[in-house]
Amino acid sequence: MAARRFPVLPPNVKPPWDLGELHWFQFPEPWKGIVDRLAPGQVTDLIKGENERVWVVKLVSKTVDPAITFETEKGRIVEKLRQRRVDALYDGMLAELDRKASVVYSK
Repeated sequence: MAARRFPVLPPNVKPPWDLGELHWFQFPEPWKGIVDRLAPGQVTDLIKGENERVWVVKLVSKTVDPAITFETEKGRIVEKLRQRRVDALYDGMLAELDRKASVVYSK
C-alpha cells in the first residue's frame, strides 16, 4: 500500500515504509507478541493500533546481539514493568472514579 502512495522515489531515497533494523524495545506495543513470532519473510495480518492506525509488517531478518544480556537490560526491563504497573493503577483509578461519579446539571 505504501509503495502505491509513493510510486516514484529518487534512487538515493530510502522508502519511508522501510524501518530498517529495530530493537525489540522500539516496537510499538501492538506489534509485540505478533512480530516477534514471525520467521524471516513472513508478513503479519493487519495490526491495529491507536487512533485508527494500522500496520502490515514483513520481517526481513532477525539478528541476536551477543552483547545484550539480562544484566545489560535489567534496568530497562524493571522500568518497563514499573511503567506497566503505574499505567494499570491509573487505569484502575479512572475506572473507579467513573463507576462512582455522579454528574449533576444545575441551572
